[in-house]
Amino acid sequence: MRPAEMVYNKEKGLDEFIDFAREEKGLDLSVYRSTFVNRRLLVRMSYCKADAVSDYIYVLKNNPPEWDNFLRSLSINVSEFFRDKDVFNFFYNNCLKEIIRSKESKNHRMINFWSAGCSYGEEPYTLAIMLLESLKERSKFIPRVLATDADTQALSVAKEGMFKEGAVKNVSSSLLRRYFTRTSFGKWSVNDSVKRIVLFKKHNLFDKPLFNYMDAVFCRNVRIYFDKKKAQHVLMHIHSSLRKGGYLVLGKVETVPVFLEKYFVVIEKCYKIFQKK
Repeated sequence: MRPAEMVYNKEKGLDEFIDFAREEKGLDLSVYRSTFVNRRLLVRMSYCKADAVSDYIYVLKNNPPEWDNFLRSLSINVSEFFRDKDVFNFFYNNCLKEIIRSKESKNHRMINFWSAGCSYGEEPYTLAIMLLESLKERSKFIPRVLATDADTQALSVAKEGMFKEGAVKNVSSSLLRRYFTRTSFGKWSVNDSVKRIVLFKKHNLFDKPLFNYMDAVFCRNVRIYFDKKKAQHVLMHIHSSLRKGGYLVLGKVETVPVFLEKYFVVIEKCYKIFQKK
């Protein structure tokens, strides 16, 4: 047993680290097996030459890029189409159907989704595909997916719409045929029918929202990159961008801030789906 492991076990470091991740970063590590978290934590501690968890937490507080390294070790920042398929299935079969029903009753045509922190584009294109699928027989609707990120390089890649095999592993064969084209380079290219309803914009989530009256905002696994105060600031910006009755979807691994109860109704706690009061 390495010295770091002895100190780690003696201090019950896993509990200490889980509390830190929950309270300071909004990351719910309880969704992972404790042995998995334990191994990843020890690897990062060893790399940072931290003998105790308290030392590693000190590193995280004073060297923000190391938190990205830890998240990467959990593969949180690796994106793909329809990531967490159960979340998208629930949203499609419940929330999206309710949005369409409400729009039809009011004779409204626009349906607006916002992918906040869209990275390389897998999420906004997923939302566009869901909208196209649900509106096949409803040509009067005008769907739009607004996709934002602070990283201009990521936005450039997203606009190109070219993805490796691993990114589309959750896409059914029928959806692949309808909305993607296989390229000579072994990648999958998003078809123009999907691209034309997605608008990419550079935006920092700490700034005033670019959009209003959103029917749904997906801000999944973004808040965990911020401290508690900044994360609350971001969520309040999102709240202001939603129409009454609009939906907020967070990441499955994210904790739910208590203050959200003032502003949102829980639709599905397991999938972190909320509706604006």
